[in-house]
Order: sequence, then structure tokens, then C-alpha cells
Amino acid sequence: MAQTLSSLNGKEIQIIAMFQQGLDAKDIAKRLQFADYRQMANYMKMKGYVWDSENKNYEMAPAAAPISEQELPAQELRSALEPNGSGTEEPGDPDSNILLFLETHKKALMDLLSAHLPPSQLPRYVIPGVYTTKSVYMNHNIDLLIREFSEEKNISQRDIFEIALIDFFKKYGYQEQVKLILG
Repeated sequence: MAQTLSSLNGKEIQIIAMFQQGLDAKDIAKRLQFADYRQMANYMKMKGYVWDSENKNYEMAPAAAPISEQELPAQELRSALEPNGSGTEEPGDPDSNILLFLETHKKALMDLLSAHLPPSQLPRYVIPGVYTTKSVYMNHNIDLLIREFSEEKNISQRDIFEIALIDFFKKYGYQEQVKLILG
């Protein structure tokens, strides 16, 4: 390794030292409280380090290479995760083919997956007209959930019920009536 550990800062020192001790990437990430090895790899990349398959450790990236928050290529991740550190694989290895496929279709896969994730923003509906009072009996636990959600997301309970009811009507066959109400 070209640099000494004394020239490094914080977690980088620990990560490099742990790899020198022979620990694998998953154990190191867990010990240093990263969500997983990918987050640790991104952290090291952002700090200017690249994975050296030959030394089975990180080293300082060339100064000319721009550092971004993109994930390490699949080959570097596989090499870092190998418990024996060999990093070698057969050309016909099915894992290699899958990872190559995932890497080349990353954007399309992310679009598909994000379509099934809950929205980060709650929909807000502007409903014209006069408001009226409705009283509803409900389970105590659901009431607690509504109150907690209302406080946590800084949204009124009325808005929660309006969003829930509009989404319910859209889902169960009242799409046209909802369109009329919303204008």
C-alpha cells in the first residue's frame, strides 16, 4: 500500500486496518455500523479510495479520477466480499452473468422498483365545497396510529382521512366520481 495509516482519517483507517487483519467486507461494515458493505464501499469511494483486488484492500485513487457517489462496479464488490479474497471467477459463472445483467439494466430496474415503493410525498387534494362534520367509531389502535402519523408527518387528521378516502374510491371503482369532485 502506497500510503501509511497515519496519513488517513477516521473510519478509513479502521476499514483499511481491518482488511489488513483479514476480515471480510460484511464483517467490517457491520462492526463500523454501515447499513451494508455497499454503503461502506460508497463511503470509501467518496473519500477517494478504490478497491485494489491484488492487495485485497483500499488504496488512494489517482488524483485525476473524479470521485462520485455511484456504486463500485460489480467486480470490485465481488472481490471485496470473497471470504478467501481470491476474486477469481469462471467466465461462465452464473453470478457473473446476473451481476452484469443487473449492472447494464440498472436504470430500467430502478424505475420498475421505484414504481412499487410508497411515494415520498403524500398526495394533497384540493376539494372545493363546504366542509361538514362526520363522527366515526374506530378501533383505539387505529386512532393511535392516525394521531402518531399526523404528528410525525405534520399533516392534519382531516387530510389523512381525505387522502385515504379518495385513494379508496379511486381503487374501488369510483374513479369518475372522484374526478368530478376534484374538478
